[in-house]
Amino acid sequence: MKKGILLLLFFLIITNACVTAQTWNGTVSNDWNTATNWAPAAVPTSASNVTIPASVVSSNWPVFAGNVTLNSINMISGSQVDVNGFSLTLNSVGAYNYFTG
Repeated sequence: MKKGILLLLFFLIITNACVTAQTWNGTVSNDWNTATNWAPAAVPTSASNVTIPASVVSSNWPVFAGNVTLNSINMISGSQVDVNGFSLTLNSVGAYNYFTG
């Protein structure tokens, strides 16, 4: 029983450690897949918790170049994302948040 609980706790710690938080900055372009458009600089993965802020440099809002899977997305009031005809899949229940004010 103790081994099972320890294994479960280990799995939960490892799973949470693999989830990353990333914020769009759009400093280079509007290309979702350009790492330097993100802070920290990496293209989001299915384990990413993404935030799109209310304003970005040069109005470079993110544009999808293909289907995107994320853990979650938080869009601040005034933010934009152009899915460009592609799909957005979210892994978490209640993973989409749109904040106003």
